[in-house]
Amino acid sequence: MKKFKLSHWHIFWLIIVASFIPRLLLVNDSLFHFDSVTLANAVQKSLQDKILYRDHAYSYLNVLVNMLFHKFWCLFGINNIETALKLNTILFSSLCSGFMFLFIKNKYNISTGVFAGLILSFTPVFFSVSTFPLNHSLAILFFLVSYYFLHKKKPPYILSGIFSSLGILIRFDYVFFLIPLVFYLLKKMNYKKIKSRQNIRLLASIIIPTIVMVCRLLIQGEYVFGTMGYQGFYFNLFNIFIIFSYSIKAVTIFALIFSIFGLLYLSVKKRYYDFYYYLLWILIPLLYFSNLVGTKPRYLIPVFIPMIVLNALSIDVFYNKSKRAGILILIFLLVLMFLSIYPTVSFRHKYSTAKEFAKLINRTTEPNSVLILYGDDVPLMHFYAQREYLDYVYGNTEKDLMNFLSSIFQALESGKPVYLSETVFNLDSRDRGIYIFAMLQKNFKLTQVDTLIWENPHAASVMSQKFNVSLIKIER
Repeated sequence: MKKFKLSHWHIFWLIIVASFIPRLLLVNDSLFHFDSVTLANAVQKSLQDKILYRDHAYSYLNVLVNMLFHKFWCLFGINNIETALKLNTILFSSLCSGFMFLFIKNKYNISTGVFAGLILSFTPVFFSVSTFPLNHSLAILFFLVSYYFLHKKKPPYILSGIFSSLGILIRFDYVFFLIPLVFYLLKKMNYKKIKSRQNIRLLASIIIPTIVMVCRLLIQGEYVFGTMGYQGFYFNLFNIFIIFSYSIKAVTIFALIFSIFGLLYLSVKKRYYDFYYYLLWILIPLLYFSNLVGTKPRYLIPVFIPMIVLNALSIDVFYNKSKRAGILILIFLLVLMFLSIYPTVSFRHKYSTAKEFAKLINRTTEPNSVLILYGDDVPLMHFYAQREYLDYVYGNTEKDLMNFLSSIFQALESGKPVYLSETVFNLDSRDRGIYIFAMLQKNFKLTQVDTLIWENPHAASVMSQKFNVSLIKIER
């Protein structure tokens, strides 16, 4: 009888299943995030109007892919748009782990590939953002497929370039994923025969995404930068240490230690190409993101991907000396990662602040009422509770505040009950929130209707911020 042997495709599917199941068991109970609701609305409108709409990041491709997969889930009787989008995210992120394995297997060996695929799957920040619909998983998937093609024995360079281009069309800030393509080009280029056919095909892997990147900048430049949550750029090396604290929560301290060990190992072994490959892949996006106002841990995934590979290389060093030691280190790291993110994703799986708040609104407010919310929360609440909404005041001038108060007066004079969610003060600066609340108390009668637990979706990727917030009725 022939002994059954696992092929790399068997391992590929096993890694996907190992990634899919825990995400399915811990999937968020709601869309949870402004970006998720914007995507759901765009997919829904595209299906209804037969016109392709964009998502929050001005990506039409993200909407198209999710729309096609929604049709796929409909074949199995899953017609609900929210459920379909959550399944899409789980599927895309699980495929990321599988293609990470294939990419690293082709670049190094099977064991390192397995380690990289599993570590990516359980990296806290990546696990978290793949339990509710966001565009990170799909963008990363396209880049990992590109790397996989690039490291085949006979690389289809054009295909690699096309998939990198698709990643840029999903998330423009993921242009940093082109860094490995540049390194590969510099290594493989035949400098003696610059005009050779091989070089021309090789250049396709970087020229195609570069053209797409430039075209998107020319067509959507002000939008792709303006919708990423970045309010400005200011250079300060000290910011890297602030972002370092993000990294501890996003990947765990041991993953950071293994990353450093991996770089030191490459340096000691004089594998300088790999050393600078990973060092620059980490530092270039790190310098960029650490000096942007509004950077959040999930934005740093382009930094964490090379760190994950360094973790896999480090564990493989121990694995080659002692298989038992290597496996134990891997299990320790995976368990630590999972335990660090479990309380956050478990809470969201059992309790949906958006749905609970919507129930509160539907139960305690009149159908014609107006609800004051923080801007990003308006689409989220509108998805679950059909009410008229008024944006919380944004500007800092006296005129902005007067216009806000005037809007409340107009709504009350028209006979509409007005309510305010206390979440606006949790998301505002402390002093400004106190000042605006005092102005509301001075001009209106404020009555507490009810309270509930609210989780801030803006700090959603690794840090769970919960508040006890009230729904307040505003009267003359």
